[in-house]
Amino acid sequence: MNNLPEYLQETSYAEQIASCYAAASPNKPLLPPPELPSFWNDKDKCELIEVVNGGLDVRFVGPGRGNDKDAASVRANCPIPRGVGVYYFEVEIVSKGAEGFIGIGFCKLRVPLNRLPGWESDSWGYHGDDGHSFCCQGTGKQYGPKFTTGDIVGCAINFRTLTGFYTKNGVDLGIAFRDLPISRSDLYPSVGLRTMGEHVRVNFGQKSFVYDVEQYMREEKAKMYGLINTVPTENLFGDDDVMHVVQSLVGSYLSHNGYVETARAFAEVVKSEHEALPTGALPKEFSSKEDAAAVNRQRIWNAVVRGDIEHGIKLTNTFFPDVLTAEENMEVMFKLRCREFVKLIMAVAEATSPTVKPDEDMPDVAMGEEVDLVGSPAPADSTKLLGAVLELGKKLREWFPSPEHRDALQEIFSLIAYPDPRTEPRVASLIDPAHDAAVAEELNSAILVSSGGTKFSALERLVQSTVVKCSQLRDEGNGAVGVVNVKADFLG
Repeated sequence: MNNLPEYLQETSYAEQIASCYAAASPNKPLLPPPELPSFWNDKDKCELIEVVNGGLDVRFVGPGRGNDKDAASVRANCPIPRGVGVYYFEVEIVSKGAEGFIGIGFCKLRVPLNRLPGWESDSWGYHGDDGHSFCCQGTGKQYGPKFTTGDIVGCAINFRTLTGFYTKNGVDLGIAFRDLPISRSDLYPSVGLRTMGEHVRVNFGQKSFVYDVEQYMREEKAKMYGLINTVPTENLFGDDDVMHVVQSLVGSYLSHNGYVETARAFAEVVKSEHEALPTGALPKEFSSKEDAAAVNRQRIWNAVVRGDIEHGIKLTNTFFPDVLTAEENMEVMFKLRCREFVKLIMAVAEATSPTVKPDEDMPDVAMGEEVDLVGSPAPADSTKLLGAVLELGKKLREWFPSPEHRDALQEIFSLIAYPDPRTEPRVASLIDPAHDAAVAEELNSAILVSSGGTKFSALERLVQSTVVKCSQLRDEGNGAVGVVNVKADFLG
């Protein structure tokens, strides 16, 4: 983690990297979190600019005619991971050139690069020639001072508050943008130039920043601690002593998540060591019906986590037929179908370019010992698989026509453009198997609630009590709690 910028060293993003490396083994491929932007992408720029100095410098090469048609931008090599909590980079103005029409900001992947940052929808920028901020349109608002040769301009995104702000020569200029749509699509750092001689150099964290972003992160952590500390935990377990509380937590977790045999074995061990647990602490005796339901939840969990989404849906409809048809679980069904589409895309890639081998020694998943898995389609008939991809894509548009699903569908449909998405860093977040585990967790919770149970066990509620306020700020994975490292800050 030494290559992480200092301000990210004690965040949840750093925790993810540490956990990834700790779990890696010769038989288990390393699957780190999405990488941080580190240079300008020479293959993702307008032809009027050039990228030099190892991807750190951008120069306008023209021709420069002095009008808006000469505007040219470039994006970074990868999007900003949402889990960082706060993301910051700085741009040094090596030369303002003829007129200093320089824009610094961020944008989504589909934004055209023949415009300055901020001029287009899904694009935000701060411009040096007039000091205006531009939010998804060609008309700017007065924001900060102009900047010129020798100035260092910083750009920050706060994933907790959904805001963006800039700095100039180490001074915070205040919030420039609010209500950033961070949760749905990835954002890329971007710079734009327009006149001859303009030349900028980026610092993505390769060296110390001029602005004290570490102090800003400390202040953000203090705000998060304040929110977390307002959550009462004393009523979760009453006045039981610590040992009984721990035993109660473990027992309730095992029972709640369907570890039938393990829960019973744990209860027997506890009984043999103590006279009794407090009321409600022991896992209750399962009836045959409850026993079967727990085992079936295990089978569904295993199918989804291993990537056999279709089989997981079939098992759910067989054993819990009212769950996925319920209106309140439409989002769970949507996510399952999206993962099914992604898995079909990956099957096509394996059939046509079987150079990236899956991990054949994948260990058992966390929930349950039994593995009930049909498996992903064998890489035999790529034409048939491609037909299945197109058919499912068509059905997804029919099943989920609402505007709130449109962006997510467009994201996964973009995978079709790549011959082998497994080799494309820019779509790594879409094909990450971690999404399968997250969807499996949501489906398991939906089944529990539909059966009259609670969504979380007491142990899970205890953990959530430290981050519940953070979770209220999170819009489905947008990194709102990224400034907090749970292990280091609370469990260390």
